[in-house]
Amino acid sequence: MTLRPPAAGSPPPVARPGGSADRWRQAGRILLTKLIAELAYEDLLSPQIEDYTGDTDLAEHPPIGRGPALAHRLVTAGAVYRFRARRGTFGSWWIDPASLTRTAPPVDGQGTILSPPSGPDDRRPVDPRGQGRIDEAAADDPVRFLRDAQSLLGWPDPVLADVVRDLLATQSADQHLLATASPAALLARLPFVALEGHQSGHPCLVANKGRLGFGAAASRYTPEARSPFRLRWVAAHPAIGRYWDIASTGPGLPDGAAADQSGNAALVRAELDTETRVRFADVLARALVATAPPRDAAAQASHLPTPTAPPSSTDLGPLTDLGPSSCRAPSSEPDPSSEPDPSSEPGLLAVGAAAEDYVWLPVHPWQWENVIVPLFAAELATGLLVPLGEGPDRYLPLQAVRTLANIDRPERRNVKLALMIRNTLVWRGMSAADAAAGPAVSRWLLDLRDADPFLREVTGVLPLSEVAGAAVGHRAYDAIPGAPYRLHELLGVIWRDPVERHLVDGEQARSLASLLTIGSDGRSLAAELVARSGQSARDWLGALFTALLPPLLHYLYRYGVAFTPHGENIICIFDAEQLPRRIAVKDFGADIELVDGDFPERAGMPTQAAAHCRRWPGPLLAHSVLSAVFAGHFRYFSVLAADHLQVEEGEFWRLVRAAVDGYHARFPQLGERFREIDLLTPRFDRVCLNREQLAGAGFHDRADRDGGFDLMHGKVANPVAAVTSHGPASQAEVSMARTEDQ
Repeated sequence: MTLRPPAAGSPPPVARPGGSADRWRQAGRILLTKLIAELAYEDLLSPQIEDYTGDTDLAEHPPIGRGPALAHRLVTAGAVYRFRARRGTFGSWWIDPASLTRTAPPVDGQGTILSPPSGPDDRRPVDPRGQGRIDEAAADDPVRFLRDAQSLLGWPDPVLADVVRDLLATQSADQHLLATASPAALLARLPFVALEGHQSGHPCLVANKGRLGFGAAASRYTPEARSPFRLRWVAAHPAIGRYWDIASTGPGLPDGAAADQSGNAALVRAELDTETRVRFADVLARALVATAPPRDAAAQASHLPTPTAPPSSTDLGPLTDLGPSSCRAPSSEPDPSSEPDPSSEPGLLAVGAAAEDYVWLPVHPWQWENVIVPLFAAELATGLLVPLGEGPDRYLPLQAVRTLANIDRPERRNVKLALMIRNTLVWRGMSAADAAAGPAVSRWLLDLRDADPFLREVTGVLPLSEVAGAAVGHRAYDAIPGAPYRLHELLGVIWRDPVERHLVDGEQARSLASLLTIGSDGRSLAAELVARSGQSARDWLGALFTALLPPLLHYLYRYGVAFTPHGENIICIFDAEQLPRRIAVKDFGADIELVDGDFPERAGMPTQAAAHCRRWPGPLLAHSVLSAVFAGHFRYFSVLAADHLQVEEGEFWRLVRAAVDGYHARFPQLGERFREIDLLTPRFDRVCLNREQLAGAGFHDRADRDGGFDLMHGKVANPVAAVTSHGPASQAEVSMARTEDQ
């Protein structure tokens, strides 16, 4: 076969990032280590200790810190896996990747398994004729492991196949991260958005880069690609498009009302330069002349999801003047001199008022190509949805993939876009309810902060406002209420304030998740920041916990407000000396939850905000700190602090306890709520995100997103309850912490 160059005009081939056999195996070994560790943590697997005669209970369940490194085996139907591991805080597993081996069962000359391994001592000699061979090799294939362990995990073939797909996609992304890693000193200099592209994803979730829907060409839209791209813009007729903003929420305003369209016009003026607005307005006007939307379009679209009342058709300032003097063709179009004089086209002027009612919003280029063009073909043909063109600004994705930051004009808003890919637990669309919830809840959270001297002046916390949202309904799918929820979330956006516009001179922002990053030189980003600060690691950690915990605790205890404060939703703001000083919090709307009960402090909560927030008992919402921060982030960060900052894990947790105790001492009047929510409980339920994700293939076709609480299984000991601010806890407290209810 003769290889020929591609024909002229063919798209360039997309190379697999970082593709090499050695790097693929390296990524596989790291991923397999994490897979076994996290599934064992969630009690889906039960590795057994080999050849140990000491205190097994202490080795397996140290209350704080890590026990001795012991040999373990995991017997599956397909092979025996052996490794050395230490058990740690929360009952976590810390496996030495270099020790991980796979011993295959005996096979005949054709590779057929003769019998499963009988146990750890099953080391029958190799038959020189190739019969009954036992093959022990380094283990670096997570997919093979899943096949070996399928019966242990109890996953049917369709679930296993789904997990394999997500795991392969994750390994491919991890391979690219390994190939393009940077040393810690360089990572420390990167601005917030650039640093996002160097992170490895959610630390608890194993298949954290599945991105079902993305193909090879779409890899350019991932954070680790670090490849800027531009957004398309569309205009939606008010029969199918709605817009909400922060100015239309708050006390004294109609409950559930959509924003006046002048809000959309003002936002677009802030997000697009004049030349682009003029170009887009001209495109819209000409499209309306050509397509003439049906007069009964509003009646046809009466089934659009209505989390708030439909927008009123009010007179508003134009997105840009549609008069003859401003109708200019874009530079990519033919020479304007060859076009008819706009002043001779009265149709353009006649549609000006109608064009002003359209909702303008950006669209992810992948969503445009794969979802909007095929599924909104009718709306595009009839002018209910008008493609305006490509905006000039370039964006980079944050770790959330569909949330993008403007790198040409960083002061402009981040955009959280509908993207019909399934990543980790859910499809990443944008519903009308989400678009409406963001501004309403943001307004309330800001009002709480501004009226509370502790939040405003002492903590300096920054709720990053979701200032506006827009959503476009699909007339066919919205008439099928039982359709999978992803088909009700095809086109929408939330505009969010970027953290950069709130920084003062010398400040630098980094996500909490980024502090887990290890550079290509083996040095952690946290160690680099501590060195640059000139402070001791202990003092630096104390500053971090003082910046992080008091605002989260104050919102939770005083107002009964629980964020979703995993590592990506918390942004740490460092001063010029690289000391953590305050935090910004993001992801509001339906992700904000309330402690059920009597909270007079939130009596003024607008009903349009309250309608979007689910309520749970206090002990459940304690998980917003216990599981999201302590077990979800500090479980890993405490080990990094010990290995890279030389701060032992007991000291780490004493510093955490000091921050909690300091807040409690400052607000003794909230003592009843401290006891109700109880962050100092000796044990709490273990949240199992991998159990929920990897075995939950069925919920991806639900008509509604999963509204239940996180899946839980078993109990873990709370390290904050096992220490005091000034030293170890009493022996009785340690004994209580070590007791685990499985």
